Amino acid sequence: MRIAARSRRWFWPCASLWLVCASPAIVAETPFNLTDVVVSASRSERPLADTPVRTQVLDEATIRRLHSTDLRDALRILPGVQLREIHGKTGEEVYLQGFNGDRVLILVDGMPVSATTGSTVDTSQLATLDIASIEVLPGAASALYGSAAMGGVINIITRRQDADGAPLSGRLSVKGGSYGERQLSQYGDADADLHVTGSIRARHGVTELRLGVDHRQSSGYDLNADTWSSDGYAGRKANLSAMLSQRYTDLDWQLNAERFREDSETRRLTNGGFNGVKQDDLQRDRVSLQSQWRSTLGTWNI
Repeated sequence: MRIAARSRRWFWPCASLWLVCASPAIVAETPFNLTDVVVSASRSERPLADTPVRTQVLDEATIRRLHSTDLRDALRILPGVQLREIHGKTGEEVYLQGFNGDRVLILVDGMPVSATTGSTVDTSQLATLDIASIEVLPGAASALYGSAAMGGVINIITRRQDADGAPLSGRLSVKGGSYGERQLSQYGDADADLHVTGSIRARHGVTELRLGVDHRQSSGYDLNADTWSSDGYAGRKANLSAMLSQRYTDLDWQLNAERFREDSETRRLTNGGFNGVKQDDLQRDRVSLQSQWRSTLGTWNI
């Protein structure tokens, strides 16, 4: 066995040297990627293996394979990420390194979803439509992102249209199902869950436009019929989003607009031990603008 191991030790350096000498054109021209490229750990593109802090990456293929309907479903499989019900509200917030959602910063393409420090983000409001990857940076990142990131940072990176790809593309997904006897049809307009997502992306020169819609409707369900509290909401949640961007050699800018609408109710036990129904009727509008200018003096971000 030691002879075989020694033979392999000599063979691989020789084989690698032969490839470099015999096929210099292949080595020089063929691009390859040894690891994922992340941006959250240092606010600049860097290979995952070279990041100064531990970073977890959830790629698009994994998100689609899990059939995740929102950010909450996608984050469930990551180690160290806890999801808990928001006190006094519907939905769930992220717990990282012992900090609740007030100290965990959630970003979309580097822009914060929450406008101010100390505001919890409901992860069920963020749909997985057109997400290219999710980067999770656990631990204090306040030096880069401020006091809102004492527990960590979650950066949602959306998918971009390839410059050499099709000028117009789109995607449509329709999912449906039922919990059978566990379905609470009396708390909704339908007896089953329905999830519809769609997006259209167009590119002309340096200009890119993206429109997206995400609609979720559920009748609610209770996995344990002996309890009053329900495990899922009954009602509707919808996201409408639009993005317009331009990319030049030395200047990039991107404008995002989003509207979230929720009309839902869940069954909960009150603090006094009584049966109750919590109703939510809310609307959230978000507009953000970001720009990056590259010059001889450095890179400027607005």
